[in-house]
Amino acid sequence: MTSHEQMRICCTSELEEIVVLGEVAYTRSRDALSVTPRNGEKEAQLVGHRMTVYRKQRDGRWLLSREVHTLSAVA
Repeated sequence: MTSHEQMRICCTSELEEIVVLGEVAYTRSRDALSVTPRNGEKEAQLVGHRMTVYRKQRDGRWLLSREVHTLSAVA
């Protein structure tokens, strides 16, 4: 059984900043994540920030280069 069959996962993201510097760009956002077991156990909630770095390719596409999360459990 896969994790998606065992859990319901919901993630919301609020974009806070977009910066483009030539061939590199980054976004910064605030994330909230809830993980609810399908067996009725207690839901876990996490919040934090995410920064994603993109690099522009020769063909004009932007590809994800790096990403970091700072999710922590909600008390």
